Amino acid sequence: MENKKEPRKAGAFLVQGLGTLCLEGRDVASYLFQVPTDQKQWARLRQIVDRIIEAASKLGMRELPAIGKEMQQVLTGPPSIMAADQLTAGFDRIIKLLGSAQSGLFIAIP
Repeated sequence: MENKKEPRKAGAFLVQGLGTLCLEGRDVASYLFQVPTDQKQWARLRQIVDRIIEAASKLGMRELPAIGKEMQQVLTGPPSIMAADQLTAGFDRIIKLLGSAQSGLFIAIP
């Protein structure tokens, strides 16, 4: 009896990395809700959103880059508690979509 592991799907690593980015981004956005004047964290959040859009595009997802672009528009405005709240909600939406994609409920069609 051979004990072979199932090969991973090509995008499995990217989905896991995308999930990690989303959790990190949500944590930063939650922090900015408390400390909206931290410019370094706003810059970090911009980088995270850019990386999410890039990774989601590589996976052929349509919804995630669209949500990321909405988040980029929020980031072009002035730093505020309201912006941080909108970004937290955006990360929550992306995390829910990723959970659906990983469970098989959501199928991304390129």
